[in-house]
Amino acid sequence: MGITEPGQDPQIAVRRLVHEALRTLEPSPQGWTVDTITWRERDLVVVRVTHAVLGAFAVEVFDQPSDRSAYARGPVYGASTRRGPGLLDMGEEATPDATRALAYGLCSAIGALESGPGVTQPAAGPLKAPEAGLSGEPLASVLREALSQGAVPGLEDWQGPRVSIMTRWGEVAEVAYTRAGASLAFIISPRDDNRQAFAKGHAYELVYYSDDLRPDEHEALYARDTHAIESFARWFRSWDRPENPS
Repeated sequence: MGITEPGQDPQIAVRRLVHEALRTLEPSPQGWTVDTITWRERDLVVVRVTHAVLGAFAVEVFDQPSDRSAYARGPVYGASTRRGPGLLDMGEEATPDATRALAYGLCSAIGALESGPGVTQPAAGPLKAPEAGLSGEPLASVLREALSQGAVPGLEDWQGPRVSIMTRWGEVAEVAYTRAGASLAFIISPRDDNRQAFAKGHAYELVYYSDDLRPDEHEALYARDTHAIESFARWFRSWDRPENPS
């Protein structure tokens, strides 16, 4: 398993390791750059690699040893390509052979690394699971208490959170952040399996929005703030869990 030094920014560390792996490829990839670094789970980071003309693909990276499936597995990391919206699919015939070779070659190069930073992030401190069925100010109060325990990992450079109540499909709680003039807000409300949501926990569900963009620009918002959105969703799932899971 890789080791991350204290105080080392995990995004910067992972970006460097992927750059290192790209540099080992022959022929050298031209025009491809490491774009976003996103933790989808505490022990799984997704790296998006983009080209101004050819598009984008993503690889997922995790520490070894692991029982996750992988295209390439080495002494420190496992790696595999990943499907997703806006990404080139390595299983599609339309994907250029050169791009497919680059994606798989990058996975192999990451697997071949013999040293590097740890991917797995530290576990968050224990959070008290919320009582089900809260709304409005009681829900906002519980959220304030939970969020007061420290910054949500991945949102340390955002200002906030400001927790308030608002009316949407009832009284819901809003958790708002700002950064460099940009806004990002999360709405938390009792879970309704008949309603779409970005994330569903045990008793509550989560959607996000920004005053900066129109509702029909939802994909642009996700692309802009992927890391922050996924980070808060991960915190939300760790908070809204069964109190006594079986």
